[in-house]
Parts: sequence; structure tokens; C-alpha cells
Amino acid sequence: MEVVLERADREGVCCYLESSRKDPNVKIYERFGFTLVREMECKEGEEESGRIMLFCMIREPGATRVGEQQGGDGGKKSVDQLAEGRMEAL
Repeated sequence: MEVVLERADREGVCCYLESSRKDPNVKIYERFGFTLVREMECKEGEEESGRIMLFCMIREPGATRVGEQQGGDGGKKSVDQLAEGRMEAL
């Protein structure tokens, strides 16, 4: 994962992932600079067995801390501001 994140940082691009497990995966990915931006329920049919939760995460280029990341203009942007713009594109 570190090789991919280093390349994304060099190229100035975001990383996106979906995890089907909240624990322990979300906390692990947060250590790499990812931020949880949405929890999605995906289901096929009405059966409980056809339902799965996905935890959507984004990592901005150069992210090092959870909760605050560097904006493109050098200023700080909140995770909510970053996530809002990224999730609208999905």
C-alpha cells in the first residue's frame, strides 16, 4: 500500500477505497491518512443475507493526519469539505 500512496502523493491524486468491514479496517486505513466519508448499505432483494455495508474512504495527496489535510492552495480544508466535493463526483 505504501508504494501506491507514495505514487499518488507524487502525482497529486486522491486515493479511494471501499471496505466491507468497519472493524478493524477503518482504523487501519486511517493510519495511512484515509478518512471515512460515507457508509453505504448495498442490498440485493429484500433478504437480510443480500445486504452488505460498505465503508467509503478517501485519502488526499500528502495526507498525514486524520481530521485535517492540506488543501491545493496551501490552506487547510476540513475533511468534510474535501469529502463533500469528492462524494458528489461519485
